[in-house]
Amino acid sequence: MRIREVYLDGFGIFHDRRIVIAGGSGVECNSGTASGNQGVVLFTGANEAGKTTLMSFIRGILFGFEGEASRGFYAPERGGRHGGSLTVEMLDGSVDRIVRYAERGQSRQPAPAVGNMSKALYTNVFAFGLAELALLSSLGSDEVRSRIYSAGAGLGTRSLPEARRRLESKCDSLYKPRGRAPSINAALSEAAELDRQIADLNRDPLEHARLIRDIEQCQESYAQVQASLREAREAQQWYASLDSTRSTWERLCQAAAAQGRLDPEDSSSSGLLAQAGAIRELQLRLDTYLSVAASIPALWAEADAIRADHRRLLGELGVGWNESAVAAFDTSPGVDETVRQMRKRRDALAGAVERAQEVMRAREEAVEAATRQHDRLKQELHRSRKPDYPDRAAIEARIERIGRCQALLMSVAAAGAKVEAARERSGDLAREAAERVEAAAQARGFAQVWLAPVLIGVGSILASLHRPAWAASLLIAVGAVAGIVIARNALRRARAADTVAKASQERARQAREHEEQLAAAHRRASEELEAAKTALGRVEELEATNAGLGKADELEAVKSGLGSADEAALAALMERARRDLTDWEGFARIVRDLEEAQMECRRAEKDLHSAHEALGSARAALEADCDAWRRWLSARGIDSEFSHDGALQAIELIRRAKDARERLGQAERRVEAARTRTREYEEAVNLVLEELGMASVGGAQRSVGAELEGGIERSGGAELEDWAEPGGIRKYARHDTYRAEVDRLVALSAEAQELVDRRKRLAAQVEDLEAQFASVFPASDRTRARADHASHTAAEIQAALEEAAKRAETLEVKAGELDRGLGSLGRSRAILENRDELARAGAERGAVQGELDALLREWAAHCVCLDLVNSACEKYERERQPQVLQDASAALSRMTGGRWPRIIARVDGLESLDVVGSDGQARPHTRLSCGTEQQLYLAVRCGLVREYCAHAEPMPVMVDDVLVNFDPVRQAAAARVLAELSDTCQVLVFTCHPHTAEHFRQTGLVTAEFALEAVVGPGPVVAGTV
Repeated sequence: MRIREVYLDGFGIFHDRRIVIAGGSGVECNSGTASGNQGVVLFTGANEAGKTTLMSFIRGILFGFEGEASRGFYAPERGGRHGGSLTVEMLDGSVDRIVRYAERGQSRQPAPAVGNMSKALYTNVFAFGLAELALLSSLGSDEVRSRIYSAGAGLGTRSLPEARRRLESKCDSLYKPRGRAPSINAALSEAAELDRQIADLNRDPLEHARLIRDIEQCQESYAQVQASLREAREAQQWYASLDSTRSTWERLCQAAAAQGRLDPEDSSSSGLLAQAGAIRELQLRLDTYLSVAASIPALWAEADAIRADHRRLLGELGVGWNESAVAAFDTSPGVDETVRQMRKRRDALAGAVERAQEVMRAREEAVEAATRQHDRLKQELHRSRKPDYPDRAAIEARIERIGRCQALLMSVAAAGAKVEAARERSGDLAREAAERVEAAAQARGFAQVWLAPVLIGVGSILASLHRPAWAASLLIAVGAVAGIVIARNALRRARAADTVAKASQERARQAREHEEQLAAAHRRASEELEAAKTALGRVEELEATNAGLGKADELEAVKSGLGSADEAALAALMERARRDLTDWEGFARIVRDLEEAQMECRRAEKDLHSAHEALGSARAALEADCDAWRRWLSARGIDSEFSHDGALQAIELIRRAKDARERLGQAERRVEAARTRTREYEEAVNLVLEELGMASVGGAQRSVGAELEGGIERSGGAELEDWAEPGGIRKYARHDTYRAEVDRLVALSAEAQELVDRRKRLAAQVEDLEAQFASVFPASDRTRARADHASHTAAEIQAALEEAAKRAETLEVKAGELDRGLGSLGRSRAILENRDELARAGAERGAVQGELDALLREWAAHCVCLDLVNSACEKYERERQPQVLQDASAALSRMTGGRWPRIIARVDGLESLDVVGSDGQARPHTRLSCGTEQQLYLAVRCGLVREYCAHAEPMPVMVDDVLVNFDPVRQAAAARVLAELSDTCQVLVFTCHPHTAEHFRQTGLVTAEFALEAVVGPGPVVAGTV
């Protein structure tokens, strides 16, 4: 099959597109032309140009379009019906047009033209991209293998495995060795049952009386066995109940005995139980009591240390400070802030005084500097010469006039130079024109006509020498023609010389006119220069006259300079004028600076006076603030000579003294609280002892607080450190007695509580066991059950249970045998009592046998066919797979440059491949690199394609950028291998890589090439080249 034309009505980005791949010289169409044969068709284009879309379209036309939920569904984006057509040429030369549209009701079956090809086979082997190439498992499926190896077997669109599956299914539906549902198995069972019935119906009728007697005896025995079985089951259930409640009965007896052994309640236990809460509270408070008692010496030591610190602080404050004075002093944070604000104000006033002094000194220095500057400028003015000119404008006007004279002088010189240059150029052009005129005259007078007479003379001489007349005539004619040609060339050169001569004369005339214009301009510039010199002379003479006799020499120099009209003289005049301007500006600057110095002196004296006043004000404010500070200190009892920092330190001492007094009060209160807590605890212990009628501890042991107080009085405070040591409390307080009493009370209370709890647990246990016993036995059986438990041991009950179970099991077996015997006797009786069944059973047996024979013949035929199909499959796979591997090995060797020359298929087939390297070592395909593994898969597909096409209609091969993971060398080799498939089938290559396309072009097997370009709207989007 070869694709000759593709028409896309509406598919993805394509609408009304036609691609023609025709033989001969090509066919014009609205989408491009190409000529080709059974070769390589190359489709190139950028991403999203429609390569994959076109490939999916061709696959859909051949095998049916994908559904909307599939990734390969391409709805028309630019109009048209979803679908199109393919025009294909078959191997026999016939042409078929396949039309398919993805509309409701359209078939999705493969087109008839594809023959034995399936969609899975075509996608995995013939039309694949990079994703399909990377999967080897798709090549080993039964679908692919069977279609490949059964191609050419004459099965049409069916495959050998499909036929084998149908035959196996049919054989299984007819017969299975251990089956029941298949037709033959069912017929055999039915025939066996009918044979048994016929055998039963053929027995002697005299047996009927014996059967009746046997049935009656069997029924009587069955009733006796059932009665015995009920009794055995009741005995088994009773002993099972006894066995299950045996442990409950034993625990119940033990609990009752334990209840009897417990002593009755006494008054001491009830008293302990009544005081259980108080004892528990004493136990919980015991650790607190001990820790508080142990902390009292440390609290006393802490209070004494605080008292000493308070006395030290009062001593640091000095005479007159006592607790009342300290307590009355205001130590709130606002006092410190007030001191800081007053210090800040003092610092600000002191800074203001310092700044005023600095300003005063700066103002005095400024007055001195301004005075010195004024005196210096005044002396410099006296030394300077007063300018002769009244103002700056007169000097600037003089400079402007001299500058104009200089500019005119330069203009005159430049104009003279231009005149001389124009005069020289005019002379040169005049001489050139004369030479051109002379050359033209010579050209006109020169004629090379002497050649014709010479030729004529030579012809005459030859004639006189009896040469042939035709030779003389020929020479004469040649001479004439040559003379005419030479003359015409001479005239052409003469005319050209005349033209050049006239142009030279015109340029000479223009040069003379330009010279005259420059000369006129030179005269005008000279006249303007003379006028400017005259005006400058008059003005200089007038100014010199006004300046006095001191200017006489300068006036003479001006006149001599103007008279000579020399550039140097004018430059000297300009220099003198500029010096006059500089002198005038210097004098004016000195006068201006002197005036500014006078104004600066007056400003400096004014600023000095203001600085004097500001300094006085600052000093007065500072003195007033000092007086206010001394009064503030005196009002609070602090030495008035204290600085602000000293006052803050004194306030801090007062605050610390107040804090020490407060901490001392808190420490004393903590000591008193500890003494109170220990006393309360000891009283609570004695109260509980009195309630229980026990001796209290109060008479023999003083409280911890009292003993501590006494110890302190005896030691006079000298042993406070001993009190603070760990265990020091034991030197003076015997609180171990209280701890022992509390521990004894807790132990007695626990014992009394444990006795009560045990009584409750035993009562609850007895009640629970009675409930368990009652849940097994009803009220009517409980007395009997208790008696049986009391009179039998557990082993005896277990033995009785086993015996009852065995007897019940034996009776159940016997009852089952009797029941089955009754059934068999009943069926036999029914058969004997109905003799008409024999004829019916015989007829049915004959019908079943006929049906069984037909089924056996059908089954045997299918078994034979299945054996033939299996043999055919084995033969095709055995004979054709080696050829596939040979073709694939050759392709892989070419792709890898001989690195992997051989492919081996293991027992699993194409799903498990090994490759043999050039070194002879085999390696599993899973250990190859990604690129080499894909080259292996491509080689296997090439072998499968060649095997299929050798026995069936060749299908077009389509590949979509499958060489991207190959290096350049192997890309070229793979392109050559794919291109050479065109000797068996058409090859369509889709790629977006220019170098991949170039590799296929270099094979020389590309017969058509199309460039896909995405363009909006209908029109050509496929450009084809041959």
